[in-house]
Amino acid sequence: MIPFIFLSSDQTPSPSAFPQNSQPCLNDIEALDLSYRQTLYQVFSDDDTISIRVGHHNSSLDRLVRRHNQSRWALITAHNPYSQPLTDLENQSRNKSLVKDLWPLHLPILRAVGEDQSDQWPAEESFFIIGIRQRDAVSLGQKYNQNAILVGTVGYAPQLRWIG
Repeated sequence: MIPFIFLSSDQTPSPSAFPQNSQPCLNDIEALDLSYRQTLYQVFSDDDTISIRVGHHNSSLDRLVRRHNQSRWALITAHNPYSQPLTDLENQSRNKSLVKDLWPLHLPILRAVGEDQSDQWPAEESFFIIGIRQRDAVSLGQKYNQNAILVGTVGYAPQLRWIG
């Protein structure tokens, strides 16, 4: 079983949520948590761009997921492992590897992006995967050394899922 920490909207992760070789100090964790929660995540469907915010229910997002006869989803990137900046070329290469891991799941995958609203980080190209089981999404986030991924279920607000 893959260990993970699930946080409600008023919690921040403990240092144990991070791999041993990349444990940030508590101030870094709090800053990362705030940054991830303030990020604007956008999903690009054929007919719409849907904006997602952690902790804010979105009926347009629910309709998109239901249109594919699913009830769950995740938004994942391979960019900037453990929030360590990489070059554009390195990030693109990592995302190509992520796509190769997603294809065998035979699930609808839409292009997405995470945009830091404080402009401290460049936008991160991401993937919105409809119907993915959370354990599979967590496993992929872990494989690509992500601190957290965004997950959701129809009818509920999107949640930040910390990986550890």
